[in-house]
Amino acid sequence: TVGLCAAARCPDLRVVLVEREAELLNLARENVAANHLEDRVSVVEAEIGEALPAAAARVLKADTFAHVVANPPFHDEAAGTASLWPLKAVSHAMTADALEQWARFMARMTMPGGRSTIIHKADALPRILSAFENRFGGITILPIYPRDGAPAIRVIVDGIKGSRAPLVIKSGLILHGSGNAFQPDVDAILRRGAALPI
Repeated sequence: TVGLCAAARCPDLRVVLVEREAELLNLARENVAANHLEDRVSVVEAEIGEALPAAAARVLKADTFAHVVANPPFHDEAAGTASLWPLKAVSHAMTADALEQWARFMARMTMPGGRSTIIHKADALPRILSAFENRFGGITILPIYPRDGAPAIRVIVDGIKGSRAPLVIKSGLILHGSGNAFQPDVDAILRRGAALPI
């Protein structure tokens, strides 16, 4: 979804989507075609942390992507109850050590000086920073709050491959005001293509 949105908003952008589940691969390809993005968006089948299949290896070449974006499963598969729907279960949970695998893959794909960005639950921040250590610098953390005064529910962490710049924590993004409507700046990001403050 992130890659499709980026391609729709940025007409010069070329995007590669990586997915492991057959049903979601087909859905991604249908969305690429439905939005007439076939000339700029490709979909490859691969599993993060495993050897790349030959078809994926032809597209996913190390040190070639200017920006790698990841939205990995948020939940620990050893905690809580898995969904009865198998596709949802594997899409929403992963092992506790998998963030290290995701960061390794992101670093391998990102070109020197390029950026990698990940979104996750706020309590995963220590594990993200540990996984990004010695891979990315110039790290920027954008906390996302449901409402003013509430704890952050998500963090967006952005890093630059090979940078030695210091870490920066942004003031954060507050999603809602007193009601359920999005704040004007969030609405602008979601519906009018405004940039994230990161």
